[in-house]
Amino acid sequence: MNLEIRESENTVKLLWTGGWDSTFRLLEVVLKEKKEVQPYYIIFKDRWSYKKEMETMDNIKSMIHKNYPQATDLIHDTFFIEEDGIIENDHLVQTFQKIKAKINIGTQYKTIVSFANQFQLEDLELGLLKNGKTYNEIEPYIFKKDANSPYRVVKDRAPDEIYNFYKYFTFPLFEYSNKDMVEILSTNKWQSILDEIWICHKPIFGKYACGGCNPCLLASRDKLKKNRIPLISRIIGPLLKKVYNSKFSKRLF
Repeated sequence: MNLEIRESENTVKLLWTGGWDSTFRLLEVVLKEKKEVQPYYIIFKDRWSYKKEMETMDNIKSMIHKNYPQATDLIHDTFFIEEDGIIENDHLVQTFQKIKAKINIGTQYKTIVSFANQFQLEDLELGLLKNGKTYNEIEPYIFKKDANSPYRVVKDRAPDEIYNFYKYFTFPLFEYSNKDMVEILSTNKWQSILDEIWICHKPIFGKYACGGCNPCLLASRDKLKKNRIPLISRIIGPLLKKVYNSKFSKRLF
């Protein structure tokens, strides 16, 4: 567990996984906005992909150092913490359960919000794109006070449980669609780096995207991301999803 944080007032706090959205945002911060970024990564050891995600982040940082050496010092050492090192906040866990009953939100956010609360983080950036399921659910409560302010859930707009849960986070990609991201990638010539991202939660042999986990299935339907899933995995993915969801799989996965 790495608990050293090197952070100034203007440092961007980013939850980074080596995935598409968070890596896109990392590039935007250091290459376009030319700001410092403090990445955070929670190690979920029951997720088969965590070692691959950590390897991917190292590879991406190496590519940035090689292609954009002037940006190297803007990326702080990643703050790593294992899930077991996070103290779940009972109130936030209860709030999460209420929200999950209404909104399609991943179970990992129960840990993420407890992490933000434990370390008193404010403005922790999450990658949330336009027109996704979670976007559509919380969009009425999101606002930014001026052009230079981040999008966030606003207290006087949101139900108490929504505000109390999301108050730790900002949403820098909230206005972006996939089309917008394609244009930005093309203009800035970032595609080679985004080609290195990792998506799968259950890699086969620890190396190959499975095609059947939720991130793989979503990526397979996305023109920007589907090339990160091998063709054979995209073909067998729906069948593998049924295996993951079966009672038999509980003994295996």
